Amino acid sequence: MRAAPAVSGPPPGVVITASPDSGKIFVGSATIAILADGNYLVAHDYGGPGAGAQRGNCFILSSRDRGATWTKIAEVTDQKWSTLFVHRGSVYFLGTTARGGNMIVRRSTDSGRTWTNPTDAQHGLLAEGKYHCAPTPVVACGTSRPEAKKARTPWRFRGSLMREEFSSWSSRPMARRWSRRPRIGA
Repeated sequence: MRAAPAVSGPPPGVVITASPDSGKIFVGSATIAILADGNYLVAHDYGGPGAGAQRGNCFILSSRDRGATWTKIAEVTDQKWSTLFVHRGSVYFLGTTARGGNMIVRRSTDSGRTWTNPTDAQHGLLAEGKYHCAPTPVVACGTSRPEAKKARTPWRFRGSLMREEFSSWSSRPMARRWSRRPRIGA
């Protein structure tokens, strides 16, 4: 068996963000959404032994020219492993807290520049616990949007499916609008 040839030089396409130290800091959890005005929004987090103070923060970047150039527009603290999605003109950011693993969702009404703070069940804290997830697709299904998540136990991960009835952001406590299917797997 032959080894793959060494790759050198820049990657193809447009680099949105790059690690400041690729041996110690990893760009992860990439997610993208196209907004109603045609602008692109991406988010990512950092991990690895050299991430330091940046670990546990997500970085939001925007493109007004279909991805040719990118501008950092926000930094969201205490969030990781998250997914961007658009619904009824707002942008949502669904994932976990970096410190603890609580399941959360944030909302932006200004194209990702500012975000709500998930302080309690009324404002985006969906479930407390040790949850793990990744940027997974959010699927529109009538008026609800299901989302896959993983619940961490001391021994293994088990999948779970969440569903939210999107009637309005503030009609009732957010945590009550999300329902979870029993854990999938042994």
